[in-house]
Amino acid sequence: MTEQLSIIILKLNEINGYLKPQNIFFNLSFYSTIILAITLVVLIWYTVETHKLAVQSEDANLRPIILRGGYLKSLEELDYISGISDPLKFVVLQNIATDISGYLIRGGKKHKLLFGGDITRINETTTSYLPEFGWISSGNSVFAIFKDDGEDTNLENQIIINYRDIQGGKYITIEDKLFKQKAYKQ
Repeated sequence: MTEQLSIIILKLNEINGYLKPQNIFFNLSFYSTIILAITLVVLIWYTVETHKLAVQSEDANLRPIILRGGYLKSLEELDYISGISDPLKFVVLQNIATDISGYLIRGGKKHKLLFGGDITRINETTTSYLPEFGWISSGNSVFAIFKDDGEDTNLENQIIINYRDIQGGKYITIEDKLFKQKAYKQ
């Protein structure tokens, strides 16, 4: 009986030793595992944030900015067919813009813009105007005219220019009836 009692006491002491908190909290492998898990979480978070910054940096370095230049009293006064108005002038302020297209909305009509510039010049006095302009580099201008035929629309007067960067990212510049210009990535 003494032998059985000593076996039971030994088993209870063994079980008691496993249940003591000191074995869990003073075990270095437990803390090492916790530290490694925290380090892994921090590294994953850092990688995600670094990737976001890299994408933003690439967008900022490639993004072209096109704004309309020159004086314009109102969109209603534009009249290219009779030769009264000068063409609209758009200036590329940053980077290279490609696939430039757009339209003008005035008086409830949506008019497709036709673009031309030094590249589309036929001779000293004649320029060819196209519905889409291939590309233009920073610091240069492209001119736009429109024909009077247009589609009916309910939109307010505005000028909308669509374009891409050299890697194909899509952008849009919108100038409203108050001549406020805003550029967006699509």
